[in-house]
Amino acid sequence: MFDVVHRALRGDNLAVLRRLRGRGERFDTIYADPPWNSHLPGLGYDDNYGSHQDWAKFMKPRLTLARDLLEPTGVLLCSIGPEEHHYLKVLLDGVMGERNFISDVTWHGAARGNARYVSDGAEYLLIYARDLAALRDSGVRWTMPKDRVEECLHVARQCLQDAQGDTVKASAAYRAWMRTQKLGWGYRNYDTVDADGRPYYAQPITKPTGDGPRYDIPHPRNGRPCRLPKHGWRLTEETFGQLLTDGRVLFGPDHTTAPRLKSYLESQGCVTPPSVFAVSRRGGARRLEQLGLGGAIKYPKDPAALGAWIGAVTPNDGRVLDAFAGSGSTGEAVVRLNQADGGTRQVTLIEDALFDTVLVPRMTAVLSGVRPDGLPTGLDEVTGQVLRVS
Repeated sequence: MFDVVHRALRGDNLAVLRRLRGRGERFDTIYADPPWNSHLPGLGYDDNYGSHQDWAKFMKPRLTLARDLLEPTGVLLCSIGPEEHHYLKVLLDGVMGERNFISDVTWHGAARGNARYVSDGAEYLLIYARDLAALRDSGVRWTMPKDRVEECLHVARQCLQDAQGDTVKASAAYRAWMRTQKLGWGYRNYDTVDADGRPYYAQPITKPTGDGPRYDIPHPRNGRPCRLPKHGWRLTEETFGQLLTDGRVLFGPDHTTAPRLKSYLESQGCVTPPSVFAVSRRGGARRLEQLGLGGAIKYPKDPAALGAWIGAVTPNDGRVLDAFAGSGSTGEAVVRLNQADGGTRQVTLIEDALFDTVLVPRMTAVLSGVRPDGLPTGLDEVTGQVLRVS
C-alpha cells in the first residue's frame, strides 16, 4: 500500500498559487485563514494591511487563484474576524459569484472579559461552492459527527464492564451518568446498553399514518402473530427479516405487543453542519504546547474544529489546499481525519514566514509522535502518511 503524501510548499502564496494553477492542479477543498487586518501586535505574523481597500487589494488575486484551483464540485472555506468580515463577503460574492454562496457560519470561540460594550468572541467561516449547481447535481450531503457520541460509547462500554456483563445494571448506571450530563434529546433516547456495550433506542416499527406493509410477525415465545398495527408496518417484510437475522428486533413479553427496532447511537452519530457553533479557541494553543511549540504563534486554529468542517465537505480521498497555512492546523486536521477513518485525503500547505520555525516542525511532530526537543508528544505515531517539503 502506498503512503499518503502531504506537501509543505515554501514561498509567497501568490506565486505558489500561480505555479499550481499553471500545472493544472485541482483541489476538492480550499481552506483559507487569511490575515484579519486586526492591527494587533505580537501575533507572530504581520496583521496590518492598512485600510479595507488595501486589504481587499491584497486578497482579491489570491481568492481568484483559489477559485481557479477548485474542482467543479469543490468548496472554499474562508475564516475571518469582525474587522474584514463584511468586506470579505462582498469580495467573495464578486470572485466566486453570489449564486455559489452556501453559508456564513459563526464560530463562537471565547468571550472577551474586558469588553466595554459587547463581549465579542465570534469569528466567521464563509463557505462558497465553485459551482453550486454542480455540487447539488453530485448528490453529496454534508454531515459531521455529533460532538459527544464517542464519549457516550466509551461510558456505555465501561458501564457494561463494571456490571460484569449485566445489561440491566449497565443500563441503570449509564442512565445515571446521563442525568449528570447536558445531553440533547438526540442522545437521551439512547439510554439502554446491550450485551456488546452499545447504547440503543427501542424504535417503533409501526407506521403512524398511511398504509404500510401488512404481514404476520410470529412472536418467538408462543409463535402467535404479533398485533398488527392499524396502519401497518414501517418496514417491508424483506427488510424486517434481515433485521431479525441481524439481532436488531426487540420483542415484547407476548404477541399482544408490537416489536421494536434496536437503533444504535453510533448509527445516529452525524448531523448536518450547523451555522453557529461554539468551540473554544484555546484548543489550538494547547495542541501547539503539546507538540512542543507553545507560544510560537497567537490564536492558532484548533485542528479538531477544522477537521470537523474539512471532513464534512471533503471526500475521503479528496485533495485539500491551505494557502495561508500558518502553524499547520489544517495539515494536522487532515492527518487526524485519515488516521480516524482510513481516508487518503492529501493536504498541500503553503507558508513562508513560519515555514521553518512552526509549520514543518509541527507536521513532523504530528507524524512522528516526537516533539522538536526530542520528547514524546503523547500522541500515537502516524503511519502511512508522509510529508514532502519543497
